[in-house]
Amino acid sequence: MDGLFTHQLPALGQKHDMLCVISTDGQCTNLCQAIKTAHERDMPVLAITGGSGGEIAALLRDDDFWLNIPGDDALRVLEAQQVTIHALCAQIDQLLLGGL
Repeated sequence: MDGLFTHQLPALGQKHDMLCVISTDGQCTNLCQAIKTAHERDMPVLAITGGSGGEIAALLRDDDFWLNIPGDDALRVLEAQQVTIHALCAQIDQLLLGGL
């Protein structure tokens, strides 16, 4: 389904929000379209990819954040992405809730 995420961004995304995308190879057409839409709305992007980062890496701007997990084994990339997301959530909880 093309444009899966691009329909949600205009309705939900605002200028100071951040789009987070996760891809094992960086080649998802729907995520690439979502990144373009986010940029049109002046939203920064956090991309967590595997492999070379693919098309997603090519779309990122200087004000975006990119974490690439090297490797072409999708299952290993997914495992590393899960650990990364849990660490990010723990840090966000600490910042917002002060460790409650």
